[in-house]
Amino acid sequence: MILARTIRTLRDGRGPVNRALMLACGYAVSQGVVLLATPWLARRFDAAEFGLLANLLSVSNIALNLGSLRLDHAILVSESDDDARQLRDAALVLALLWGAATAGFMLLSGQWVAMWPDLAWLIGATVLLVTATQAVAMSLMRRGRIRSVAALRASQGTVFVVLALTSGMGLGLCFAFSWGLGALAFVPWAMMRPRLTPILSTVSRYGRFPLLGSLGTLMDVVGFSVAVWSMSSAYGLAECGRITQAQRLVGAPMMLLALSLGQVLQRRWADDALEVGHSLTSSFRRVFAILAALAIAWVVVILLLGPQLAQLVLGAGWVEDRWMLAALSAAVCVRAVVSPLSGVLIVRREFGKGIAWQAAYLAIAVAVLPAAATRIDIRSFVFLYSALEVVMYCAYLVVIRRSVA
Repeated sequence: MILARTIRTLRDGRGPVNRALMLACGYAVSQGVVLLATPWLARRFDAAEFGLLANLLSVSNIALNLGSLRLDHAILVSESDDDARQLRDAALVLALLWGAATAGFMLLSGQWVAMWPDLAWLIGATVLLVTATQAVAMSLMRRGRIRSVAALRASQGTVFVVLALTSGMGLGLCFAFSWGLGALAFVPWAMMRPRLTPILSTVSRYGRFPLLGSLGTLMDVVGFSVAVWSMSSAYGLAECGRITQAQRLVGAPMMLLALSLGQVLQRRWADDALEVGHSLTSSFRRVFAILAALAIAWVVVILLLGPQLAQLVLGAGWVEDRWMLAALSAAVCVRAVVSPLSGVLIVRREFGKGIAWQAAYLAIAVAVLPAAATRIDIRSFVFLYSALEVVMYCAYLVVIRRSVA
């Protein structure tokens, strides 16, 4: 039954899974091109360049999640096209403000920035362009232009590699300019400049997105990082690297799907919520059944073939313990199943439930993982971490499910 529904959904070009797969292809192309080009990049640039790139990658991740103060998510579920346009303009204003403020702060930071003379404006430009790109992507998503969003996502990694291999610029400049398509969002302003009063009025009506959404995202990012910090401090960077690299390998397919599916579902369920009947409930159940089936199947695959897959992709010397790989896969898969479904809380405007769970997740992670890391070996820590992820996200699923009924 579930398999048949999955096949029918994939055949439907307008179905959420089909559109999510299209978006996932965009992300996969972006990351895949960089991965394939890594041997050439490593021989072309020195370690200092990659250190600068690592700084900019961390900045871009923050900007993607918090640069718009979650107004990018408000675009997806806004009540009218005019609201969506005003929210997009608000996100672009924030991009300008954050970019200038970040560069200004770093220019006044003194000795640390002196090591990288161009770092201040590079980080400012990265924050500006990444935030603008995210606003553009969400605006396109609202209008149903999934192929355009996928192309936008794919372009970032592709442009970065092309610039790095052909332009003669450093990796920092190449990375900043790889987000350059986001700057096109400012072109319409040349013909019709946005008015501040309507923007502020619209933002005030969607005020819970920046006030609560940003706080929740911050707690989620920190909570997710506690495991990495605990492993680094207790077992060393090398051991932490082995575990996190293995987790990326065994979790990549499900997380890639979840990353793109979450955005599609928010828009789909925002429309369903306006319709009479129970279309949102039935859609929620169908998506959950498909994701759960895929997750279970993937964990079984890792349990059976995980060591062979790790050796094939990563080579010798990485994690080859079958049960550790399965546990890491389960931890990623449960997050990949539940995270896209949490879009229901945004559609229902039930931010408090999400915030409460994120606060509980952060508190438990901080209380349990650092203390455990000092008392148990790395293998036991992986099982504890995975069990905590499964329990906490299953609890989150119960919270989300009650909002659908």
